[in-house]
Amino acid sequence: MSERVQVGTVDVDSGTVFVGDPCYTATSDASHHIKTWSEWCAKFPWNKENYDVVEPAGSGIGLSIPTMYGDGSYPVYAEIEGGRIARVTIDFDPEYDEEDDE
Repeated sequence: MSERVQVGTVDVDSGTVFVGDPCYTATSDASHHIKTWSEWCAKFPWNKENYDVVEPAGSGIGLSIPTMYGDGSYPVYAEIEGGRIARVTIDFDPEYDEEDDE
């Protein structure tokens, strides 16, 4: 049985969230470092068939995922199993209530 807890929020000002290991992209000596925002945007082969999810730094390096409503602050939840994080969810539609589906 897992426990779901809010572990924080992610602030978005580009309409997208990047999920990846920072050692590949975040520092000047990273193997797939992208130096400028313009360079980052130029790597987006927008693909509507894949919900605009792209790998701008290269295959397997990380995913850039667009939010449902663009910019904003979105809650991040973790499912804890055995004292460890098993899953992470970013709720891009925090007003949605799962009970509304019933």
